[in-house]
Amino acid sequence: MNGMKMSDTLTANDKVLNAIQRYSDADNPSAYLALNSGNSYLQLPGTPGIIVYRSPGRYLVQFGGPFAPPEARSRLLRAFMDLAASQRREIVAVQLQAADATPYIDQGFVINQMGASALVRGYARH
Repeated sequence: MNGMKMSDTLTANDKVLNAIQRYSDADNPSAYLALNSGNSYLQLPGTPGIIVYRSPGRYLVQFGGPFAPPEARSRLLRAFMDLAASQRREIVAVQLQAADATPYIDQGFVINQMGASALVRGYARH
């Protein structure tokens, strides 16, 4: 087997699952989307973590923030922005958690909350 053991070969899903489990401080309830087939992954040599995305049309759609330690998130995001620019695409990031937002704000992204309400008041009939 060319000197390799089964444990030496990690699939992309293994790497993503490892990053989700290891860097779980974002506590993203939609992290399972990162394990779907058809996703692409951005990693940087010497930088822990991973960005998960898809490439529909003119966009790179990122699922969750970078699954990475806080000190690596900005570096990964910058590399992802460079990738998007080289492909002349725009980035759309979905399912970001509060812990993910700061690097995006620092890079000038517009952050919008979708699909959640902070308070829902009941309706009373009189």
